[in-house]
Amino acid sequence: MKRKQITYECIPPVGISEKRRNSLDRDTIVRDLANPCLCKDFVCIDKITIHDIITVRTHYHSKNEIEKMNWLLSLLQHFFDNVNNTIIFRVLGKPVCRVGFLNYHGITQYKYYTAIKKLRLGQTYVVHGNTEADCSRILSDKCFDFLLNYQTKFAEIQPDCDEFHLPRFILRVDLYSAFVETLTLSDMIPSYTTFARVWKEDFPNLKIPKNTRLGKCDICASLSNQSRSLTAESRVIWSTKKREHIRFIRDERNENTKRINNSKNYPNLVTLLGIDRMNAIRMPWQVPFPKSWLTKNRLRYEVIGYMNFSNSNNIFFHGLSLFPHDSDTTLTILYWKIRTLHIDGLCGSKLQLHMDNCYRENKNKYVLAFSCMLVHLKWFDEVTIFFLPPGHTHAENDALFVPLSNGKWTINCHSPPQFGTQFIPHCYRNYRNATAPDLQVIKYVFGFKDLFTPHIRNITHHGTPRVFRFTLVNGVVEMFYKNTCLETTWIGYHENSGFQLMTSYPDSPPIPIRPKILTDEELADIPFTYPLLDPNSKIWWEKFILDQTIIQPSEDELTECIHDFWTVTSDEIVLQIEEQPIRTIPVTPIHVANHPVVVSEIEIGSFVALLPISSDPTLFWLAKVIDIEDDLFHVHYFECTNNKWTKMSKKSRGYLGTTTISSIMAANFTLTKSGAMRKNIVKKILVAINNLS
Repeated sequence: MKRKQITYECIPPVGISEKRRNSLDRDTIVRDLANPCLCKDFVCIDKITIHDIITVRTHYHSKNEIEKMNWLLSLLQHFFDNVNNTIIFRVLGKPVCRVGFLNYHGITQYKYYTAIKKLRLGQTYVVHGNTEADCSRILSDKCFDFLLNYQTKFAEIQPDCDEFHLPRFILRVDLYSAFVETLTLSDMIPSYTTFARVWKEDFPNLKIPKNTRLGKCDICASLSNQSRSLTAESRVIWSTKKREHIRFIRDERNENTKRINNSKNYPNLVTLLGIDRMNAIRMPWQVPFPKSWLTKNRLRYEVIGYMNFSNSNNIFFHGLSLFPHDSDTTLTILYWKIRTLHIDGLCGSKLQLHMDNCYRENKNKYVLAFSCMLVHLKWFDEVTIFFLPPGHTHAENDALFVPLSNGKWTINCHSPPQFGTQFIPHCYRNYRNATAPDLQVIKYVFGFKDLFTPHIRNITHHGTPRVFRFTLVNGVVEMFYKNTCLETTWIGYHENSGFQLMTSYPDSPPIPIRPKILTDEELADIPFTYPLLDPNSKIWWEKFILDQTIIQPSEDELTECIHDFWTVTSDEIVLQIEEQPIRTIPVTPIHVANHPVVVSEIEIGSFVALLPISSDPTLFWLAKVIDIEDDLFHVHYFECTNNKWTKMSKKSRGYLGTTTISSIMAANFTLTKSGAMRKNIVKKILVAINNLS
């Protein structure tokens, strides 16, 4: 029987995509109806007009893909015959075959069999993949706080670029697993996609390097070699070793951050100093570098960074490399700064040092002897030296040199005077929230090595331990050590006594060492650079080559403290220090609220308002809690602009801090959508400040 041909002019409806409009085309409908159905003689939908088919297909194709599937699943459930376990298709109440049903609605074979498969699996409703995505700001903030805390404590600040590097062999999924472990069972868990998105958007400088130009520790180098020939069995062992090593380094860096925060909170108890040396700059320094200078000998210009973590005082000691590259320079800088701190009454009872693992400069018997001397003279009750793991020391010490490492590729430094007048200001011009360190020229150093050599016992195998402590035991300075700062037991000569490193102590000052006089051969290539130098630099080099004494120290400078070199802590100075009021920070348990606005529970992610930063009681700090350790709160500070509070940038200096419950004036409040603080909270904070004052 021939199907009746019906003519009907069809105008595709508006609002349907071009692909879906093809299903509503008259020729397409006629072609679909020409396909043989499962019924005999094409009697399924022979009485249905093209107009009816267009109306039904328009209704079907106006839905999105998820709505189509849910509509089809619902219809198939309605057609299902539980008695005979079959599907009876119907069109306008009339039973039809499967092909007739699909042709009537314009349903593809693929979508039909997909719906049947879902029904067999018991799935009667589908949702879009992004419908239940954890895109809420709360979950993103959890990822942000974790990554910020991880970057602050464990990432290595690169000295040659503005980046934070994680261990080379760590995977993002490993970091995500560590993040999930920090969440409680009641917390909503952000997906890996959200974690990766926050990382990409908010932490673009947090990198997992494929390669590194800096030195690696022995374990990282060994893991790198093993990764090239792994089997299915050895990969499990290799992954376990890698995970344990990364966790070990992470824990050590966490302890490093704790010491820095404690020194900031309790400067009268602990003085924490750091010292590190930057890669030397070749002077004259020219950008872009001329090819004609490749064979020219230029002088090394040393930059040594000194950091006082207790009061955030940083200094660049700089000058031409005219002294031996050894511990005399390191000990001279430490001596002058410790002496100044004692005179100003800013020393705590304990001294802690963060130093690099370099044996020539830091990790040698002369630095250990200097520490013994400080305790022997009772400048400190205890001195502890911390060396970070080799290959993983790019922490707060190296962060001091980042502006110089980035800026030196965009500025010339033709002579030593330009280092302070042009080079340093240019390097820090883009770091608006970072203050350039003070500058001090190295004019001479003391010969501590020659001074201590007759008084030191022979010591060997001291290159492996990375923590040394010096303290008085029965009136004698003894040395204890640990392999890492994570160990709890100190090792000494016997169970209850340490090593007595010094046989005696010098009673005379060290001999000052003048800068060496450069030979004519070392200065022979400097005149070849004159065509590219500015006039002032050219004049300076001409004077220096003719008379190198222009940088030599005067006799008054050499004998400045020669008579009272070791007697800075005289009775008069001690009395002056004792008369100064000691600032104490009361520690209140976290569950006790001793302020009118503070609630009993302060959780990670809570906003807190801190004590005023000046004599003006209307000025206070606003911060967000990112971590809690015992009675200490680690916070990320906010800054206020036009009454709107925003997070301080990660590039800002001092954007992180630590506080106690006694400094918190309000907690667990919220900001408005525009970032402003509500007036009732501000009023309560001001009342609390007035009550305390």
